[in-house]
Amino acid sequence: MVVGLDVASGLQWGEARLARLFERPASFSRLGIYDKAGTGVSDPIMHVPTPEERVEDVRIVMDAAGIEHAAMLGESEAGPVAAMFAATYPERTDALIIYGHRPPRPAHPRANARPRPRLPAPQRF
Repeated sequence: MVVGLDVASGLQWGEARLARLFERPASFSRLGIYDKAGTGVSDPIMHVPTPEERVEDVRIVMDAAGIEHAAMLGESEAGPVAAMFAATYPERTDALIIYGHRPPRPAHPRANARPRPRLPAPQRF
């Protein structure tokens, strides 16, 4: 499970709703929850990792835990990381679930346009 939450994985079990989210898959499978580098119980880092670096972090954690392949659940901002992992390592991905993530909104075509001058308010006669 690749979560978008910026809290320690160990602390998430204390929140009843999150604990239920984790307990169900843990009841029938081996559940691995990845703490993003620089958050939770992970060591501090000096830069914001790229998506590619986060994918490699997931792979490294899976290797260290002896997880050869997994069903990936990407929650919130971790959705793209899970999707990129699945695209990069299809042989290690049994399934891909994206939850609570929306695609980025395209920039409005006038987002960088200069503001138009305001017209004067209509006059009543």
